[in-house]
Amino acid sequence: MKALSLFTGIGGFEVGMRDLGFDFVKLLEIDEKCCETLRKNHFSKGLINIEPIDITKKEPFDFYDKQVDYIVGGPPCQSFSAAGRRAGGINGINDTRGSLFWYYCQYVKHFTPKAFVFENVRGILSSKGGEDFKIICQSGFYEP
Repeated sequence: MKALSLFTGIGGFEVGMRDLGFDFVKLLEIDEKCCETLRKNHFSKGLINIEPIDITKKEPFDFYDKQVDYIVGGPPCQSFSAAGRRAGGINGINDTRGSLFWYYCQYVKHFTPKAFVFENVRGILSSKGGEDFKIICQSGFYEP
């Protein structure tokens, strides 16, 4: 089962899925410290070269040019989270981090996987009275 990870972070999802038999063809993460953790979690022992990658700078096929069965990932949640509210308010999809879900959607549309997991925080459902989540759902990768 070939899988692609977006916004991998430190790889919690990916470690569990790898242990269940998923083969990650690529882990896309921009933060160097997270990439270091991924290397320590033995992802670099396979064919995956773990280096910081900014998915906003290239097209999906620039990172991987074959089909994937599954896509997993959690676009940044700070714009929707309770911690974000405490730090000065929720900007939702109007914040740079909050708008990164569009890139996740672009990857799902490009690769048309059998399934995908879009992980975020509870606050994404209520951001701007639910309007942000409605936009995310209407982005083309989710059919209610």
